[in-house]
Amino acid sequence: MPMIRAMRPICSRSILYVGVCVVVAATVPSSARSADPGQVLRQVVLRPAQVGRGYVLKVFQGGGEVKGQVTLDLCGFRFPSESRRTGRFQVAYVRRGSKLAVSNEVVSYRLGGAALAMREVENAVRACPPYEVPSTVRGVPPMRYQFTRLSTAGKGLLPGAIALRMIASATVNGKKRTETSFGVYQTRSNILSGIYVYGGSVEQRRAMAFAAAAASAGNLKRRG
Repeated sequence: MPMIRAMRPICSRSILYVGVCVVVAATVPSSARSADPGQVLRQVVLRPAQVGRGYVLKVFQGGGEVKGQVTLDLCGFRFPSESRRTGRFQVAYVRRGSKLAVSNEVVSYRLGGAALAMREVENAVRACPPYEVPSTVRGVPPMRYQFTRLSTAGKGLLPGAIALRMIASATVNGKKRTETSFGVYQTRSNILSGIYVYGGSVEQRRAMAFAAAAASAGNLKRRG
């Protein structure tokens, strides 16, 4: 999901943890980290060149697995769509000398699951409590989430896409931490693509989120 985990990199799905996850992922051979997610998801996930010049792809630990991994983790809610997933593939894109990083998570569902996941994201954003809430993911501390829904008009995204600015705060090792990330969710047929961006300046994150999401929309449309 999103990186505070929200960003969903997979240590905790949390933006507060994503930087650490990216570093770890970059040091472990992908073949040792994750199961094969299948040809379809490999075709849909962004290619490094679609993210930007100089970016390289790193597979998260467990990035090709469904069991034991989370896609949606927001506001402490539970998401029934998680049980409808049939495959997932999550990767990170990093570039030497740049603090701006991107993650793309693509997930396949049984019939109706992708649409349900989008409704669940909508509901979570609308009903998120204005205080810290426990996470449903083991090892993730209580967090407070604040969302700003962003306009997707003219951005080249698929109909119904959800673009969010996400501010997550939590106490980590006795210190209060706040992180801002951007996430874009969109679906085509039974596949959901989540784009999560962190690091760099806020404006860089926003621009990258929309650019990467537009490229992801193209991949989904080509898949049919």
